[in-house]
Amino acid sequence: MSAPAPAEPKRSLRLHFLITAGGMVFTQLASFLALTLVARGLGPAEQGRFQLVVALAVGVVSLAKLGLDEAAAYLLPKWKVEAPAERPAAILRLLGAPLLAAAVLAGLVALAAEPLAARVFAQPELAPSLRATPALALGLVFLLMSMAVLRGLGRTDLRAYVGYYGVGALFLAGVAWLWREGMALGAVLDLRAATWILCGIAGAACLLPALRGPREPLQPARRRELYTFGAMAAGLSFLTYVLDQPIVDLAVLGHFESPHVVGVYAASYRVGALVSVALTAMTVVAPARFAEALARGDIETVRAQYEFASAWLFRLGVCAFLGLFYFGPFILELFGPEYPEGFPYLLCFAGGSAFAVCCGLNTPLLLAAGRLRVELILGATGAAALLGLGILLSRSFGALGMAAASGGVIALLGLARALYVRRALLPPPAQPRADGVRFAAVALPLVLAFASAGLADLLPEGRWAPCYRFALVAAAFWSGVAAAEAMRRARAARGPAP
Repeated sequence: MSAPAPAEPKRSLRLHFLITAGGMVFTQLASFLALTLVARGLGPAEQGRFQLVVALAVGVVSLAKLGLDEAAAYLLPKWKVEAPAERPAAILRLLGAPLLAAAVLAGLVALAAEPLAARVFAQPELAPSLRATPALALGLVFLLMSMAVLRGLGRTDLRAYVGYYGVGALFLAGVAWLWREGMALGAVLDLRAATWILCGIAGAACLLPALRGPREPLQPARRRELYTFGAMAAGLSFLTYVLDQPIVDLAVLGHFESPHVVGVYAASYRVGALVSVALTAMTVVAPARFAEALARGDIETVRAQYEFASAWLFRLGVCAFLGLFYFGPFILELFGPEYPEGFPYLLCFAGGSAFAVCCGLNTPLLLAAGRLRVELILGATGAAALLGLGILLSRSFGALGMAAASGGVIALLGLARALYVRRALLPPPAQPRADGVRFAAVALPLVLAFASAGLADLLPEGRWAPCYRFALVAAAFWSGVAAAEAMRRARAARGPAP
């Protein structure tokens, strides 16, 4: 085992996280604005066809990736340590195999455009648009795999600049130009494909430095590892999609509740998912660091990165929950006057998601350590529990029971991952911990936040009351964070206990 490498500065992880989180927010806003203009410019019928063709291309790409995008994030850092000369061949394979698969699948869709349009979609006029599937699919798979390789190389900053800021800004600018010059379905599809292709080329250009230097063919054992990891990651992605999206929830509620309740529930779920934005961004940034340190056998670097990331996830998760607690009804009202009645459902989702976020950055560490089977078992168990509990509680408590089941399953999965990571992957450190300081880092901010929440309720009602209350509770929480951090630094300055 090689000697541990120096720990990467924490500010690098923080910087990449901020760039990635900012890019996620930017691309969502840009997409919302662009798709709003597209909807207004094309009208309902053409807008529906645009969304259908894009969704079909995304489905083709999901099959063509073969799970290799996740394999790139976790195996490339590992092979940087174990077989650096084989990484260029691995990168070329990661780009080439999904492109070939997408070309075959999208080509079949284009060849069968007329039968698909007439018999499957019952829209014969859709056939010309379906012939745009190859350009869309090839552009998207090239972009996504380039971004996946950048993630595996640890360049999540470049990944964000190209994949989030670049794609969002380019598509929005193109749509704005079409809005002025005249918008047509074919032109919007061409713009979508061109955006993905150009940003995919930019992403591939960022990979050129990694292709230089000595090269060796990818050994058969590593090829098997690549495709095995990809296949398992694809299954895990499906389970994650089932758990993260309200598919099971809406299917169950459809049997027990009216369409009105189902619609309110769906909107509440989407808003509650905002709590997990920080976890999603950190999941993009951290895997390469975990995988490389684990390949070196550097457990202390892994522990330092894990605890640093988890501490910030706790802080951001609590703040996100507080924001939805005080502003949730106003956010739901943006969807329509009847949607605030879903606020109790929102609290269930947000509470479960916040608890899972506060449990730490566990899934990337499990995958980096090769524990995919553990994640698959947890995901399958969670999906089964969600279905069973959802049916049981929905029969008795309606949509609120389904929301409680969903939030509870999310929280329990987060707890199970955290317990497994702390017991199986991160053994006790060589030096004793200051457990009192670690407890204070969690307890002190929460105690101050709950105490200030009682005081916040005494503030007078009014239009700005939620802002004042949130500001008071958030200030108390961050005061606790600052106090706990001061305790930690004082304890570190004294050195380890004798």
